[in-house]
Amino acid sequence: MLSADGSVPVGTRQINVLLNANYARGRVNDAYADNLSLVITKVPEPSISGFLLIGLSSLTAWKLRRYRQVSQ
Repeated sequence: MLSADGSVPVGTRQINVLLNANYARGRVNDAYADNLSLVITKVPEPSISGFLLIGLSSLTAWKLRRYRQVSQ
């Protein structure tokens, strides 16, 4: 079984799937393919609360650093 993971850019309108069947021997190419699938799952958007938490902790760290520099 072969699989691959990756990301699809925003705004993608078409995906091409290529299946190669290599000729081995004999007079006819008798390759078969079964159970092929392309699965796309949506990744949840980051919420504003996560960005708010990062921003507030960065601001707090910056203020603490300035306070320590002034008091030394």
